[in-house]
Amino acid sequence: MEDVVGPLKPRADGLLYADDLTSFQFMAVMDTFTETSHHCPVCNTRQWSVQLDTDDKPVLLALPSFRDGSDKMLSFFMSCSRCGFIRSHLAENVCQLASKLK
Repeated sequence: MEDVVGPLKPRADGLLYADDLTSFQFMAVMDTFTETSHHCPVCNTRQWSVQLDTDDKPVLLALPSFRDGSDKMLSFFMSCSRCGFIRSHLAENVCQLASKLK
């Protein structure tokens, strides 16, 4: 039997929030990318680690914007299990993709 991961649902205000994304939804989105995008560009391995918080949700990073200091770019990241290379994915894009999971 195949595990089914439901889509990310908007809150009452109609918006999607990265904080609501589960680790299962995050991994389901990552699995939708092409096979070649799974390889580490540094060491070519296919083993990636996703950092989870205490609620088993993917860690969300707030990267500062240096334009006016108030905006932050929210991002999820994965690290290569072999060499430690870090790749990040903008939370807004991941949430949009997660909202379309079937």
